[in-house]
Amino acid sequence: MVGNEKIKLGCLLEKNISKKSISENELVSFIPMESVSENGMITDNKIIQYKDVKKGLTYFEKDDVLVAKITPCFENGKGACLDNLPTIKGFGSTEFHVLRANRDSISRYVFYQTQLNSFRKRLEREMVGSAGQKRVQLSVIENYELKVKHSKEEQKAIAKALSDIDDLILSLEKLINKKKLIKEGAMEELLTGKKRLDGFNEEWICCKICDLATNIYSGGTPLTNVSKYYGGNIKWITSSDLNRKMITNVEGRITEEGLKHSSAKMVKKNTLLIALYGATAGIAAITKIDAAINQAVLAIDTDMRGTREFMFQWMQFKKDWIIKTYTQGGQPNLSGDIVKNIEIMLPIDFNEREEISTILSDMDKEIEKLEKKLDKYKSIKNGMMEELLTGKRRIV
Repeated sequence: MVGNEKIKLGCLLEKNISKKSISENELVSFIPMESVSENGMITDNKIIQYKDVKKGLTYFEKDDVLVAKITPCFENGKGACLDNLPTIKGFGSTEFHVLRANRDSISRYVFYQTQLNSFRKRLEREMVGSAGQKRVQLSVIENYELKVKHSKEEQKAIAKALSDIDDLILSLEKLINKKKLIKEGAMEELLTGKKRLDGFNEEWICCKICDLATNIYSGGTPLTNVSKYYGGNIKWITSSDLNRKMITNVEGRITEEGLKHSSAKMVKKNTLLIALYGATAGIAAITKIDAAINQAVLAIDTDMRGTREFMFQWMQFKKDWIIKTYTQGGQPNLSGDIVKNIEIMLPIDFNEREEISTILSDMDKEIEKLEKKLDKYKSIKNGMMEELLTGKRRIV
């Protein structure tokens, strides 16, 4: 173990990175910025011939570390360790810095140091350039002071511990994606009538949503400059809350006065909601709480057994189709009148509606359980990084 002596990150890096000779037909990796995730993973590594590489791209090699230099990619943690690069050499976005571990360090340890929240926050303050084009300079990264000097042996142990939990996270992400694909296949079969459940042979019918609903209405927003309208005991749902699918709580709160002096409307738990505007347009959810809604949220009440849940699953399945069919150009915006007239195919048998909804809902619950487990692992990893990389906990 090395003592609590502090060193700069640059002390662990090669000072000069030279470019090796490459033949025209040599295979190299190509990694654009969009192929690097915010949790340090390469999502799409293309292999191309060197002669097909565009001029001016950033050169790197296997075992190097990439760090995005431009806002907001840097702040969001975009970067990667290339110890699993399938080729010896590669090229990528000009907005990458390339860090190469020297003989006193290992690349994955360097990578994890650049993934620390404290590293990103500290260097964010030293970015230069105009708004929207700010960049962190390589010299700033090199001058970043580490909390403790780890021996190479301890670096390897730290990297191994963090890599192990990364492997767990990656395997869980793959499982979640597999479950989502299975659900998409089930939706394609069950929500279109291509596959019928045992015991059901009644016909399917085409209805407008308004024919299935007892009431369809949107809400409103209290005046934002009136403080007495906010911070009360009434939960207030906005369109971004619908991303949760099943809404069990929200941050928004308004007062009785805010509800009374605005177009905000109360909805009861188990009401079907659909987002109307912008990036969230077409997203459906079911609220599990009594709450008020704003003008970007449409509530759909129905008293037909099994119908609310069936419509919820159908709207998830048909979201892109709904936007493409019922909105024209620009930002995707829906309205109450548009939603009322959307046509939906569904079983005439209420029991079949319930059975289909239950199958798909059980899949949602399984995916949600896995996603919560994934969040837990990510939280554990963040805690381990903070403890191990800053020397709060020593493992060698």
